[in-house]
Amino acid sequence: MSQLHDMTVAYFQAAKDYFWQWAEEGEVIEWIKDGGTICYKTELLHDLSRINNHLPPPGPLLLVIAIGKPAPGPQAIQALLHQYVEDLFGDAIKGPHVIDVSREIEAEEMKVVITDFLALLRPLPGRYWKGADRELLLNTLFEHVETFLQGETAKEMLSICRRGAYDYVIAHGSSKDPLSTLKTDIGILQQILQRYPDTAALEEKLNAIVSPAPPVPALIEIPDDLPKPAQAENLLQILAEDNQTAPLALLTQRLIAALHLPMHTKGYSQTSFGGVSDITNKGNFDRLLLSELAHDNETLMVRLANNEALYLRREELPDNEPGQRFILVDKSIKLWGTPHLLEMAAALACTIDNKQHAEILPFALLGDRYEPMDLSSKAEIIASMQELSPALNSAKALSLFTETHILKGQQEYFLITGDELFHSVTFQQSFAALRRTDGFVITVNTDCQIQLYRYTAGHRKLLNTAKISMEMPKVRAKRTAVQRVHSAVDLPEFLKNHPLPLFIPYQLTNLNQSDSYFSKFAGSIAITKHRQLFFWPQKRKGARVITSNFPDAHGYFFGFDTEYLFILFQAKGAERLSLYQFKRSTLELTSIDVEHHESVGLIRRNGIMDVAFKPGTSSYGSFYVSFIGIGKVPNIVAVNTDSGEMTREPNVTIDMLKAMKDQYRENEQRHWQSFNTINSLKHLGINQKGNILVNKHELVFTGQDVQLVKAFNVGLHNSIHNTEQDVRLPDTRQTLSNYRWPDGSQAWFDPYRHMLHLRSSDKLVPEITLVLLVNQPTACWASDGATCGASYFRPDDQGNIEVLEPNVFHHVYIKPFIDIIQRHGTPAVI
Repeated sequence: MSQLHDMTVAYFQAAKDYFWQWAEEGEVIEWIKDGGTICYKTELLHDLSRINNHLPPPGPLLLVIAIGKPAPGPQAIQALLHQYVEDLFGDAIKGPHVIDVSREIEAEEMKVVITDFLALLRPLPGRYWKGADRELLLNTLFEHVETFLQGETAKEMLSICRRGAYDYVIAHGSSKDPLSTLKTDIGILQQILQRYPDTAALEEKLNAIVSPAPPVPALIEIPDDLPKPAQAENLLQILAEDNQTAPLALLTQRLIAALHLPMHTKGYSQTSFGGVSDITNKGNFDRLLLSELAHDNETLMVRLANNEALYLRREELPDNEPGQRFILVDKSIKLWGTPHLLEMAAALACTIDNKQHAEILPFALLGDRYEPMDLSSKAEIIASMQELSPALNSAKALSLFTETHILKGQQEYFLITGDELFHSVTFQQSFAALRRTDGFVITVNTDCQIQLYRYTAGHRKLLNTAKISMEMPKVRAKRTAVQRVHSAVDLPEFLKNHPLPLFIPYQLTNLNQSDSYFSKFAGSIAITKHRQLFFWPQKRKGARVITSNFPDAHGYFFGFDTEYLFILFQAKGAERLSLYQFKRSTLELTSIDVEHHESVGLIRRNGIMDVAFKPGTSSYGSFYVSFIGIGKVPNIVAVNTDSGEMTREPNVTIDMLKAMKDQYRENEQRHWQSFNTINSLKHLGINQKGNILVNKHELVFTGQDVQLVKAFNVGLHNSIHNTEQDVRLPDTRQTLSNYRWPDGSQAWFDPYRHMLHLRSSDKLVPEITLVLLVNQPTACWASDGATCGASYFRPDDQGNIEVLEPNVFHHVYIKPFIDIIQRHGTPAVI
C-alpha cells in the first residue's frame, strides 16, 4: 500500500481491545463490552466530511456521536468507560499486594475527565445532534484539536475509506497499545474542557456563531440626562446598604460621573445605505449640498467655519442592532488591594452605564487563564471580587481571550488593568491583537488615578483622566430588609410567597443521578441545572422549592439522619469542601463551615474521587471523602455533619469506602409521577368560547378537575414574541417572559416551575397561577389563597385556605379575568 493508504488504515483502525471496535465486516462500530452499536460507517464518514479541513481522532468523535443517541445514555456510557479504565489499568489498581498509587491517581483522573466531558454535553438540547446544528457542534468541539491529517490529505483518506477497499484490514484491531491510545484521547477531551469548562460556555460559543445573543435586560436603567445614577438605584443601593460592599458602590458612582463612558457602537447613520431624511449643518464634506459648492471659495470657507453650510443627513433605520460589551478585569497579584477595588468599580460602572443596552460579558483575567464573571447581583459581585490570581501578570490570559473571541461589528471591549502592567512589553505583545479592534482601556494605580483610553483601528486617544477619592461618607443609610430586592422587581404574587403555595411538577428522571438523592425514610432532594434545590417530602406530592440559587458544583453527595438531609460538595473553582444542612420539618437550609485539617491542604479542582456517608449512632453522621490534593496526593478524611470538623482517616482505604457506600445504600426504586409539561410559550390567547389557550391547548374546568386539553381550530393570528419582555428574578440566573394584553393585563411564563402567572388590569381581580400540564389534571391558585385541582400540587398543611371545586374557581377567578380582556377588544391574543 502507498503511504496515504497506510495512513488511512492506521487512522480508522481501532486499537486491540479498545473501548470501541468494528463489526459486521467494517460496516458498524460498536462498544467492546456489550456489543451495542455506536454508529454505522456511513454516519461516521458523513460526520468527518462535515468537519472543516481536518480529521480529529476517532475515539473522542465517536464518544460525541454516542452521547447524542437515545441509548445507552450518558449514565450507562460513563459506567462503561469507568469500568474500561479500571480493567485497562488492571492489577496496578486491583492487585492484592502492591498498589501503584501514581497509576491509581492517573486512572481516577481519567475517569474525572470522562465524567466532566459527559456532563459538558449531556444538558445540550437534542437539536445539536441533527442537521446543521450537529455540524456546528462537531466543528466547535474539534476546531482547535491539533492533527496533521488536514486539507487534501484528509479528503483523500475519506475517499479511500468510502470506497471500501480496505474494510477487511480496518475491521481487525491494530497492534497499537490501548492505554497509549486512551491517554491520547483523554488529552483531546481535556483540550475541549479547557476551552469549554461547562455547558453554558459551550452554548455561548455555539449561539455566538449562529447569531449574537439578544441583550440581557438591564437591571438598572440610567437616564441619559443624569451625570451619575441616583443612590436609590436598585443594585447600587443594595451594595451601599452592606458594609462589605458599600465602598464599591460609592466608587462606582464616582467613576460613572468621572469617566463619562461614550456611546461606542456604530449606528446605522454612519453606513452608506438608506435615503436622505433631513438637512443639517454638520456632516462630512462629501454630503454638502450642491448649492453650497456654487459659492466662491471665500464665502464657502466662512460658511464652513461658522457652521452655516448645509449637509445631507442619511436616513437611519428605526433601531440599531444590539451589541456586546466584553469587560476584561486583570486579577494578577500586583493589582491586589486598592487597585483591585478600583478595577471592580470600573467594571461595575461599565456594566451599569450601558446607554446602548449592549449585552454585558464580564471576564476575569487570572494569570494563565480567564473565567466568566457575573455582576448582576450582590452575591455574584462578592464572589467575583474574591477571584484573584497570584500570577505577576495576565498577559497569557489576554492572549487566550483574543484567540477565542475575534471581535467584530457591534462588539466592543473594556480592558481594565494596572498602568505599569499595561505598558509592559509582555502585556503589550498580548494586547497587539486586540488593539486593532475598536474598544477601550481603563488603567488604575495605587494613587487612585484612573485613565480612560479609546482605541480605534489601532490608534489610541486619551478620553478622560481622574483621581478618585477613597474617603467614605460619615453618614450611612440604614440597612433595609431583604424584601426590598423583591419590591424593586415587579413579580407575580405567587413568587412572593415562601414557601410557594403550590408544589412543583418536576421529574427526577430529568435530573442527573449524581445531583439527586432518594430515601424512603427522608424523602428526596435534587439540584437542577438551573441551581434550584427541590425537596419531595413524600411520594404522592410535588416538589418544594427550597432555594433558586444553590452553589454550583461538579457533583453533590448526600446523607440523612432522623431530622436533617446533608449535602456535601466542592463548589466550582473552590479548593475546599462545602456542607449544607437541610431541616426537613421546617424547610430550613443552613451552611456549615468545614474546618479543613491543617495537614490535609487544599483540594484540586474537581478533585473528589469518592464519598460515602455513615450515619451516627443517635443523630449526626459523617462524610468520608477520598480526594486528590494540590500536590496530587490522595487523602481520605471524615467531615462531621454537625460541627463541620474535618479529621484525617489514614486507616480508611478506598475499598473500605466502597464497602461503606454499599452498606448504607438504599435499593428501593424511585416511583414518581410522570408529567407532560409545557416548556416553551408560543401562543397565548382567549378563544371564542371564552377559554384560555396556551399554545395549542385549551384550559377546561369541570366539576371534578381542571385540564389543558388539545384544542382544534385555534385561530391565533399574532405571535407573542413581538411583545415579550424578560424579568430577571432577584439573586438568581432565572428570567421570566412577561407579556401584556391590549387592556394592560399581564402574563408571566415561568419555565423553571412550569407555571403561568396571570394579573388582571383590574386590581380588584386576584392574581392567578396555573400549573402547565398537558392532558392531565392540573391545579390553580389565586392570590387570595383559594386553590383548585389535583391534590398532587397542594400542600396538606393549608390551614384555613379554601379548596374550591374547579368550576367554582373558574366562575370566581378565571371568568372575571377573561371578561375584562374581552371588553377591551378582540382578538384577545398576545
